[in-house]
This record gives sequence, structure tokens and C-alpha cells, in this order.
Amino acid sequence: MTGKAIKPMSVYRTNDGRWRFRVMGHWANGSAKRVSGTAPKNQNTKAAAQWAEAQQLAFMATQPRPGSGATQEEPPPSTPAPASAASSEPARPVATKSIPTLTAFADTFLAAAKLHNKESSIEIKESALRLHILPHIGDLRLSDIDFAVIQDLTFAHKESPNFVCKRKPRITHPNTVNRVLACLKHVLRLAHKRRLIESVPEFARLTAPPAKFDFLTFEEADRLVAAAEGEWRTMVIVALHTGVRRGELLALGKQAVDVKHRRIAVVRNYSRGRLGTPKSGKAREVPLNETAARALAAHAHDRSEDFVFCDARGKPLVETRVGRQ
Repeated sequence: MTGKAIKPMSVYRTNDGRWRFRVMGHWANGSAKRVSGTAPKNQNTKAAAQWAEAQQLAFMATQPRPGSGATQEEPPPSTPAPASAASSEPARPVATKSIPTLTAFADTFLAAAKLHNKESSIEIKESALRLHILPHIGDLRLSDIDFAVIQDLTFAHKESPNFVCKRKPRITHPNTVNRVLACLKHVLRLAHKRRLIESVPEFARLTAPPAKFDFLTFEEADRLVAAAEGEWRTMVIVALHTGVRRGELLALGKQAVDVKHRRIAVVRNYSRGRLGTPKSGKAREVPLNETAARALAAHAHDRSEDFVFCDARGKPLVETRVGRQ
């Protein structure tokens, strides 16, 4: 197999020349089930298969989920596709009731996101859905989420206290609201690609105040180094003189350090207890000045065959502890 993604197609032609469909349908309560079938008899065209697929989805959307206790109707008898479907290929109609709710579609979105995103990004998306989106509009069908719904969701977050805060409640920061809206937009884009909705509604981002940067002065940097001890002192020196991120320092391997040529190779990152690629997804070389090179040369230890910075067991340092230090 190659590394290229395979584009899913609900209607396809098999080796015997027969047009068939295989698609994810939804019961009346929004729960999903994969269904399949063929074009009507004596109408072996792609458009006819699309027509049969639409009929199957429309019928399924009116029926209760099997096992729910409710009685299902008998499926209607197979009927020929309209004459236009025998030769043309119209856009596949989507029955309103076949469109899942946002909550029902959330699992599909997260499964798709896992194909192309890091674990930390998945956790952020899952948190945005669980805490900020689904409690407000999870019961709505995807087609019912329009600009007004999105704007009301924005109002609900902008004007309410941040319930995650354990101390004094504060209004949710505009950047947090924008991240929530970005997650919802990605959900609706996927729904549009899967032909569950006709279009993606407009989104209006909030204007966030300019970010404030509080750079260390040279005197503050010297005091920080003087206050650090042992493992932390070396890490602080390297961080100050290279600009390498915390997770990249935690993942720094001994083989990646070249003191002789004054350089380190940043090829991985340590976050949330897992090793992964750097934030950019690409490896890079970072030059070392004399101060950083001298600190790393003096930092030799045998606690780990891999990690430069580690605890007594040779394991990567805990992120929260690094932050406190």
C-alpha cells in the first residue's frame, strides 16, 4: 500500500460491471449503520445506483433503530429509477431526516481527525466538543446549524464565566471562543464533504486583544540560571540560549547532541506522556553557542541511554514539574 489516502466513494462499479452503493445511513434517532445495495434491475447506471441509495437513506431515516423496542415498517418494494436516472447523473438528494445530529456525528469527526492530527490536537478537539459545543447544540441535526445558531453559541461563551476556572470566575477569552468555533467549522466541513449538508454556514470570529510578550531581561535570565540547580540548571541554560521548546528539550536524545560541532538535532517532542514529532512536524538543527555547548558537555550521566534530561529512573521529566521549576 502507498501512503496516499483513499478517497471514499459511496457509489462504485464492481468487477462484474454492476453499479452498487455502500454508505453510512442513519436511523430516525441519528444512530448510524452502514447499508449497501445495487441499482434497480435493468437500470445498471451510476445515476440509478445513486437514486436507489437516496431511497434507502430516506426510508431508513423514518424508521426506529433495531432493538429500540419500536416496530419498523416493511421496506417499500423495489421500483425503477426515474427515466432521467437511466442516463444522467444528478446530485444525490439527502433526506432531511437522514441527517444525523451533531452528537451522533461527533464520533465520525474524531475518527477522521485521528488520521491526520497529533494526539494532543485530538484531545483539544474532543475537549472543545465535550465541554463547549455538544452541551449547547449537540441535539441539533447538522443541517439545522446555521449562522444564527453559531452566533448564539458565540454569545453563550463570550458572555458567561469560564466554568473550568477553579478560582474567581472570569469571562471566556476570545481566543478560546475562536478555537471552539474553529472546531465546529471543521466538523461542518467534514459533514459537507460527506454530502450530509449542502453548504458550510458563515462563521464570525471574535477580535482578540493583541498578545502581550514579557521577555526576560539579561539580568532576569542570569538570576533564573543562578536559582536553578543540577538538572534544571542545564535545561534552563539550553532553553535560554537556543529557544528550543519545553517538550523538545524533554525529548532530547543523547544521539541528537553534537557538542563538538555545536549543534543539536530536534527530531521529536514529549507531550502528555507521549513521544511524537516536533510541533512543525519536521526535524531541524539548532546551533549551540559556547555557553549552551559547555553546559551540555558537563551534563553527562548514565541514568539513561537515551534522554539527556531525565529522572533517577532514566524516564523523561514530568512536564508539570518542569513548569513549576
